[in-house]
Order: sequence, then structure tokens, then C-alpha cells
Amino acid sequence: MLGKFVPFGATPFFWTRHYNKSIQYIGHCIRPDEVIVKGDVKGGKWMAYYVKNNRIEAVSGQGMSKGVLTMLEVFNQNKIPSPDDIRSEKVTPEILGKSMKMTGGRGCTRADCCNK
Repeated sequence: MLGKFVPFGATPFFWTRHYNKSIQYIGHCIRPDEVIVKGDVKGGKWMAYYVKNNRIEAVSGQGMSKGVLTMLEVFNQNKIPSPDDIRSEKVTPEILGKSMKMTGGRGCTRADCCNK
């Protein structure tokens, strides 16, 4: 701003709502090598992990706002799990949220979120 180059360091995110359905997207991934989908897509409760070069670059979800918000904080803290850990469910957003709290992560600042 004002003629100065200042890099944007936070994780990009996008929320949208159409026909009473919300979708959240965090990160940035062009042409993923793989998309790992967890949950029930038809039921409207799912998360998708976009993998490029064996690294999770972005996450989207519907009906799982708490999980997507947890992943936003995971991205901001650069504690992104491996695709293998997500695939095998060795790591889930719930597990990540608990481990971030134990290691001093900021946690979510929204009221009644993340079971503080």
C-alpha cells in the first residue's frame, strides 16, 4: 500500500452461500494432483483436501465449518498434515484442533466455537 510492497502472509479464504448451502474454501491450489474427499457429499457434510506435489495446498467444505476453521488455523500456523495422514484418518481436524490447543495455538476467537 502507498507504494510499498507488503506481502500478504495470511492464508486466503473464501466463504459463499447459495440456496441455503454454504461452502468454505481456504488456501490456494491450481490444478491439484489429487483431491481427498472425506464425509458425505450427497448429504452436504464433507471436506475436500486439494493436494499438489504431495502437500495439502487448500481445503474446502460444506456443513463442516468447525473443521474448515480448524484447518484455516492449521494453515496459519504452518502445521499442515501430510496427505497420507488425512487419507488414513490418522489426523482429522478434531485431532489437529486439540493438538494446537495443547501446544499453545491461538485457537478460534469465535464465541461457542471449538469447545474452548
